[in-house]
Amino acid sequence: MHLLSPWSLLWLPLIWGAIILLYILKLRRKDVEVSSLYLWQQVIRDVQANAPFQKLRYNPLLLMQLLIALLLILALSQPVLRLLTRGGRTLVLVVDTGVTMRATDGSPTRLDQAKEVAYRLISQLRPGDRMIVIAAGSSPQALTGFTDNRTELRRAIGTLQASEAPPDMHTALQLASELAQTTGNGGLIELVTDGCFSHMDTASLSLGNNIGLRAYIVGKSDDNVGIVAFDYRRLVGYQHGLEVLASTQNFSSHPRKFIEELYAGKQLVDAREISLGPGATHTDTYAMQEPPGALPLKFHLDVKDDLSTDNTAYLVLAPKRIFKVLLTGAENIFLENALEVDPDLQVDVSPNYPGDAVAQKYDVVIFYNAAPKTLPPGHYLFIHCSGDRSPAQLTGATASVETVDWQHTDPVMRYVDLTNQRFDDVLLSTPKPWAREVVTGDSGPLIVEGEDGPTRSLFFAFDPDQSRLPLSVAFPILISESVRWLATGEATEGLPSRAGQPVTLAAAPGATSVLVRLPDGSARRVGLGPDGRALFNDTDQCGFYSVTSGYPVGIGGRTANDRGLFAISLNNPEASNIAPVKKLPFEAPNPQAERGKPVVVLHPFLPWLVLLALIALGFEWYLFHRRPFFVRG
Repeated sequence: MHLLSPWSLLWLPLIWGAIILLYILKLRRKDVEVSSLYLWQQVIRDVQANAPFQKLRYNPLLLMQLLIALLLILALSQPVLRLLTRGGRTLVLVVDTGVTMRATDGSPTRLDQAKEVAYRLISQLRPGDRMIVIAAGSSPQALTGFTDNRTELRRAIGTLQASEAPPDMHTALQLASELAQTTGNGGLIELVTDGCFSHMDTASLSLGNNIGLRAYIVGKSDDNVGIVAFDYRRLVGYQHGLEVLASTQNFSSHPRKFIEELYAGKQLVDAREISLGPGATHTDTYAMQEPPGALPLKFHLDVKDDLSTDNTAYLVLAPKRIFKVLLTGAENIFLENALEVDPDLQVDVSPNYPGDAVAQKYDVVIFYNAAPKTLPPGHYLFIHCSGDRSPAQLTGATASVETVDWQHTDPVMRYVDLTNQRFDDVLLSTPKPWAREVVTGDSGPLIVEGEDGPTRSLFFAFDPDQSRLPLSVAFPILISESVRWLATGEATEGLPSRAGQPVTLAAAPGATSVLVRLPDGSARRVGLGPDGRALFNDTDQCGFYSVTSGYPVGIGGRTANDRGLFAISLNNPEASNIAPVKKLPFEAPNPQAERGKPVVVLHPFLPWLVLLALIALGFEWYLFHRRPFFVRG
């Protein structure tokens, strides 16, 4: 045992001396003669006790008061017991807050079950341990710093809520690994999850040296039927018709029967009874007329399962838009045919550029083999030519170039395959600072795109006539998607957006911000960038979002009162498959991190000494009131 304040013991002889002095010191009294001493025994006893420096007699009260003083002085000296134990661990507690944690096979949900596990882990903290809490949602974030304060950690766990979007578990674990490595001694990641997120193997997850990962799996059921796709397409050859497509899948291990319902606004359009076997998928189509404006659609499954989020999907039918296109330059039958295939394009052909005033009436201007040196801001496609609004700077020419790679997720290229395409008579170039290379050839860029303020432009380094590309199905798709991207900033209108994915918002002329109202009624004001656009990331809720003084780019409709509308749905087969995993493939045991390191723990005796002093004080009070029985004199 060690004393943290040993000098406090010097008070002991002083306090004891003062207590004893009070017991041997007497007061002088005046002598009075009486007829008998029989009735004055107690007075005689008091006189004897108050005589100056009388002989000290046995007194239990004195002993108790000395004991109380001893206990209090010992408490002031702060005695502690030093013990050697293991602890001092660096712990990162990651709790899955993705959509599958809303499943009702827990207590009552999986997230509630995960919280119970987290509370237990917090209660098992050892001496010297430090822990941090991370919420693994679509945008993972740390809720605390490293701390040993269990109250703060429990409070952070209590604030967790499951979102309606899948978790970005890869980012969450990378964040956990980086935080654990800041201590320099390694650490242990404790992950509480059901394992229902995008597949991730140890090759794609780098935890770093001396970092362990231990998983705690929650959940037990696979009972779920979910909507995995909800989209629409316009029917080629029909001026006013479109088709809505909806796919549902049974993820449970037993057959399910349910009703699927399609609503346009608040009106029920159609209802059908569906039977699905275990793991089966069913796709239905619904014919609809072209809406005069943005029309919200809702597809609902009337079924009782463990996850309700994917029982409803949302979509906005954007009104059909005709893009006016001007094609200038030498005659090219392949290019003209590719433009005429798309019924949403109204194409005018001119051998010569008609001037800026005329060109600005078109959504997109296409230059083939020749372009003016200077152009006003606009939307331009440069094919085998360039100008001051081109995203590429010419450096020369070459005879033959073969494609090497391209950006498969780029709006222009997402449906285009350029495998084994070779081009003759190619212009060599370098992208301008505000542009990016989309298709790469063995001698340089083949397609470059860019946005510079109000200007949006594309550059094709090749001449289509000097290749086999116009003979493939990829060419009309490439031209059609290029025009749409130039006109709207997206390749295909009407694309539904999944929960957790960002949405690009554009504003009406003169606006500096847009106001977005979420499905739960709350609102977010988003500032716009120099290009008049903003990236909106708060899309964890499924439902309809309205935009004031702006509109969503490419995924919804815009109405005459300058309000936009877009929809967010889960539409994610991986998230709808709620069967919990038995073991995660990327768990990384680290016995050293789990054991911790030797640490010295000081166990204070102060609370016990104070408690004993209070007990002794109570007993002393009892003796005082029973003094005639206990005190001998």
